[in-house]
This record gives sequence, structure tokens and C-alpha cells, in this order.
Amino acid sequence: MNAAGEALKARLKEFARSIGVVRLGVTTAEPFDALAWLLRARQAAGLASPFEPSGDAGYRCDPSRWLPGARSLISVAVSYRVAAPFATPPARTARAGRPARTPRARLARGPLRGWISRHAWGRDYHAVVAGKLDRIQAWLAREVPGVRCRAFVDTGPAVDRAVAERAGVGWIGRNCSLIVPGAGSLVVLGTLVTTADLPPDPPAAPPGSECGDCDFCLRACPTGALMGPHELDPHRCLSYVTQMPGPVPPAFREAMGNRIYGCDTCQQVCPRNRDLAELGDAGFVPASPWETHPDLVGLLTLSKREFEDLYGRRASGWRGRKTLQRNALIALGNAGPAAAPAVGLIARMLLDDVRPEIRGAAAWALGRIGGGEALDALRRALEAESDAGVREEIRAALAAAEGVLPGGGQGRP
Repeated sequence: MNAAGEALKARLKEFARSIGVVRLGVTTAEPFDALAWLLRARQAAGLASPFEPSGDAGYRCDPSRWLPGARSLISVAVSYRVAAPFATPPARTARAGRPARTPRARLARGPLRGWISRHAWGRDYHAVVAGKLDRIQAWLAREVPGVRCRAFVDTGPAVDRAVAERAGVGWIGRNCSLIVPGAGSLVVLGTLVTTADLPPDPPAAPPGSECGDCDFCLRACPTGALMGPHELDPHRCLSYVTQMPGPVPPAFREAMGNRIYGCDTCQQVCPRNRDLAELGDAGFVPASPWETHPDLVGLLTLSKREFEDLYGRRASGWRGRKTLQRNALIALGNAGPAAAPAVGLIARMLLDDVRPEIRGAAAWALGRIGGGEALDALRRALEAESDAGVREEIRAALAAAEGVLPGGGQGRP
């Protein structure tokens, strides 16, 4: 590649840094042949992510099929490492020049709070990264007349981590996350395929070489979803479990703890995420505790309009109100007797909510919280419930609340 190409790439990287991209890398548009084989093998083994685009793995690994005439792939990493700018609920929250319609009075100051994964704080990361890719496309259009581009953020055919690794943006760690030097794994990625002929960057280090003997992530995974270095069962990952439709399988409920959306555990224990500067884009700064550690009881009582105002433009809201409320009920169940003040509300949801996933989760929560009021509510609900799945949840919850063990003995007094 001639000096003009290198100079163009250097200016591109300088521009990307100026708009909040922590690292930009370039690779060729050659097919990812080894990756296509891996995707097919994982599909055959039942280990494909539920969020992966369905269809031909060959298409996902051949950039020339995404954009005819493609010559280069540009990978960008944007950091979401920001701090919550509050320790207690704020007195007032404003958005877009108007007061937010938020039920602030319901924000608890006690322990009954959930946790939302850091990547979902602030604006939806798809919009944040897409905005930067739009500006990079506009920059290229000015510098390279006639250039054509196509951008992807998480939902397109591109396997963003593989593109980023080959483009030298970072390496894939043992926890299957891309780790960017100086920014750790607290980044979101985007890919731009272009007809511009840019000199490629050297690829990142071979997988595992930068993690050394560290296995903190493997040992810390709450569900064993990390089966080994670079091996993930996505169906067991709490990031997926908290977003899955329908009831949460009982095997994962305790492991969820107070998680409402996402997990973060493997990133919290990763040494590469320690002592980092606050590099996060301003778009990820949360506006209120509802985006980071929401009041669990308040979350159960949100109207559709309130939910849309709080979560409609957030990544954590894409599954809708039902999913977050289901998870909030599981979190209250995991709080045990400390959630006793919420029993009345949970009992009403068990009896009256039209959504079976919510009634089932409410039954589970009451069984975990225990006490006479919870037992009475479960017994009344069992008489009235017609859904077979929910009836099974209620029976199991009654057994838990009464302390009945499988062998017929009594549990806690």
C-alpha cells in the first residue's frame, strides 16, 4: 500500500478519536473461512447464540456479499465505561428539555434494587455506535469520492468481534469478549464495510496469549456458561437468560440474583478492566437510577406509558415491560424475607395479571419470601388458576414456602 493510503488511514483514525471512538482498526474484505467453519460447527452442536442472525454462515463470513466491490472492513470500539453520577435517587430528571414522566416517589432507598448491565446504561448502544459510523461514512465520502459503505451494529451479518480481532482492535479473551488495550472489554463494536482500499492493520494477538493463566472469568461465571477458554454456551449465559422470552427456567433463577438485564460478572472480575480511565462515551451516562439499579417494587407498578418513557430508548427495554417485570419478581424472590413488604403487591399480580409468565414468577417469588401472607396468597391462587404451567409453579412455591423437602421432611421451622 502506498504512502497516500497510510496517510488516509492515519487521518481516519485521528477523526475517529475526535468523535469518541477509543480504537479503530482496518482489515481486508477477504472471507473469514475459518470462522464460517466454526459457526457451522456451533450450529450443529446447538451452541449458536439465540441472537445470531439465522441463515447461511457463508454469507456472514463473506464481506463481498454484504457490499459488492468491498475492499476494506473498518472496526470501531466505543467504550461504555462511565460512572453513575448519583448515589441516591435524584430529585428531578429531565429529558429532551421537558420533565420526565417518571414515578420518582417509588424509588426505594433500601436494599430492594435490581441491576442493569453497564452496556445498557444511557442511550441504546446501537444508536450510539451507529451515529459514529454515520460520521465516519460522511468523512470517507469527503475524502474518497464515489466511495460506498454499509454499516452494521450488532444486528447485521458481520461477526463484529472477529472483524475487530483481525483488524487489530483487540483480542478475544477467555470470557469470549473482545479486550481492547487500555479500554478492557467494556466496549461495544461496530463494523463498516467499504469500497475504499485502505491498508490493513496487523491482527490482534492469538486467542488466549494475552490472558496468560488467568481464569477468573471461568471460575466466576454464575451458571457455568463459560465452559472453557473461548467456549460459551449462550443458552446458559445470564445475559441471554434475562432477555429470553417466556418463563425463566428454575435452574437459573437463583443465579440471577438481582439482575434485571444482562450480567457483567465475567467482566467485573477481569483484571483487564481494572484501573481504567473513564473513557466512556457521554451517550452512556445514565440519567437516573431507573437505568442502573431500579427500585424492584416500583418496576412492578410501572404503567405502559411510564415504561416507555423510562426504557423506550434504552437497550434494556427492547424486550418490553413484561420481561423486566418478570425479572424483578425473580430478584424479589432472591431477596427472601427482606422482600416481605412487597408480598401484597406480588400477591395481587399472582391473582390478577393476565400474563402467565408474570403469574409464574410471582408465585416463585412468594415461595422464596415465605411467611403467612405469602402462603395464603399462594393457596388462593391455586384454587383460581387455570393455566397448567402456572399451577405447577404455585405448587412448587407452596412447597418452598412451607419448607417441604422432596423426602417429605420439614425444612426450616
